[in-house]
Amino acid sequence: MSAENVRHIYQFDAIRGIASLSVMLSHYVLIFINSPLSNYHNISSIIDDLSYTPLGIFWAGRSAVLLFFVLSGYVLFFMINSASMNYVSFLMKRSLRLYIPYLLAVFFGVAGEYLFYHGGLPGLNPWLNQFWSDPITIRSILYHLFFVDEFNANRYDFTVWTLVQEMRISILFPAILWFMRDKKWWVPVVIFFMLSVLAMAIRIVALSDGHILSWITLSGSLTAYIFTPYYIFSFVLGATLATQRASLQKWYNRLGIQGRITVFSIGFFLYYYGPHFVSAVGIHHLVVRDWPAIIGAAILILAPRRFKWVA
Repeated sequence: MSAENVRHIYQFDAIRGIASLSVMLSHYVLIFINSPLSNYHNISSIIDDLSYTPLGIFWAGRSAVLLFFVLSGYVLFFMINSASMNYVSFLMKRSLRLYIPYLLAVFFGVAGEYLFYHGGLPGLNPWLNQFWSDPITIRSILYHLFFVDEFNANRYDFTVWTLVQEMRISILFPAILWFMRDKKWWVPVVIFFMLSVLAMAIRIVALSDGHILSWITLSGSLTAYIFTPYYIFSFVLGATLATQRASLQKWYNRLGIQGRITVFSIGFFLYYYGPHFVSAVGIHHLVVRDWPAIIGAAILILAPRRFKWVA
């Protein structure tokens, strides 16, 4: 089926719903971590134990965000390659889709701080109490309104960083797809993975010495420009799945039940247990632990028996 006729993939709605639930639950889980309250500490211990079981996938928010990025790359491939979609119309459509919910999130964040914030909450951890702790300023609001610039997303609604990265990469993605054209599928995957590695190597060096390239880290904020080339790899992997969808579907459909279970199991392990494994071998840097989850997310997208394309 041509890219022009593809409009919707029903299975992705279910995946997005589960991933959204996972992100939401992960934020609730973070409330209990490192809390001085004994009850919260006990809950945190239980959650920590459960995190090593498959149940932990329901609050694996970081992996879920990466899954969203892979899905975005898949869907953007069809949007950009649509015969009725030029670059300007693509950007307008993408901007409306991302900027409106972004503005609502920022508005409710500012309103929430103005109406409800009366100081830190005793007994809760520093992670939670950092939010809304600075006064509302016109300058900080303007930074947020500009959308694609780097700023401290923790000021009003820390979750908006994902929309910032989505918009930046959407602006660049037509050029990225042009670069991917007529190349063997693995070439852009390798190139953008190496770009991701390079971006994080630069960030790690910058964070280790505040005098070297410190301007690109923005004190570690996830809206920092250095994260954009890092996350492009997720989108490219999703777009690669889209370009190879016919071959992948034929291959997957030829698998027996055991083969499909094996594929799903590998994807699940990388998506959820991959970051745990990386930590277990002594690598605790958050972004390094992302890479197995990104690959696992791509594999899980293949897991449905059949994609239903709707024009």
